[in-house]
Amino acid sequence: MVAEDTAQTRGVGTISTLLSNEGMLLPRDFIRKTLSTYAPDGLSHRFPGANRVRRSALVAIGPNHQHHADGHEKLNAQALGMGGVGLNIYGIKDQWSSFLLHLVVLPNNRLASTIGHVYLDCVKKYGAVCITFIVDKGSETGYIYAHQTGLRETYAPDIDSDQFPPAQHVRSVHNTPIEGLWHWFVTLFGIDIKEVIQQGKVTGIYNPGNPIHPQLFNWIWPQILQHQLDKFVEYWNNHKIRYQSTNTYDSDPSPYLMD
Repeated sequence: MVAEDTAQTRGVGTISTLLSNEGMLLPRDFIRKTLSTYAPDGLSHRFPGANRVRRSALVAIGPNHQHHADGHEKLNAQALGMGGVGLNIYGIKDQWSSFLLHLVVLPNNRLASTIGHVYLDCVKKYGAVCITFIVDKGSETGYIYAHQTGLRETYAPDIDSDQFPPAQHVRSVHNTPIEGLWHWFVTLFGIDIKEVIQQGKVTGIYNPGNPIHPQLFNWIWPQILQHQLDKFVEYWNNHKIRYQSTNTYDSDPSPYLMD
């Protein structure tokens, strides 16, 4: 049975159950010793914490070196459960200063053309293009990659693209400068917003079966949420960042002062 598990994904409990189904009752200690002898790599990979992403210091040479972008879906249609209406969010953040550059509510943050437009809005807003733009590997980032590469190569052709690539795709767990932001948004603003929205359905104010109600939702709530997003951006860019000795850059002032 161990030989059949070429990927070594079966643990002691799984093998014990499979063997008992065939009428073979073996002690767990015996199974564990057998695995440690004939499939030690599998035991190591399944050990609690073995696959945890190792933390490391963030490295950036200065403002606008790296911008990180990501979507937030805790208020989308699936999360709200109100008959298909939802509120999607997309944000862009500077790594070095932690300055929150752009945070907007969208009808769909998984559509490449929409997210490409958000990127261009941010470029127009600040009149600048970062050296490297970092996103996760979602399909919605295609236009961002193309826009960023084209603009960087046009306006900064002297920058070595091998040393400083115009854009990078990374796993979400490595896109922490923006991924970590959502925790603070949910804690400080997001939970209250979600509860207020869902209360409309609980109290009967909102009826998803009424064709007018979804239209009213899509007209009213994006404006309300955008106002809250603007308040969060103002808070974030003025709050004092906790000092971190492992960072390679100053992490004590507010993002506004560092940008």
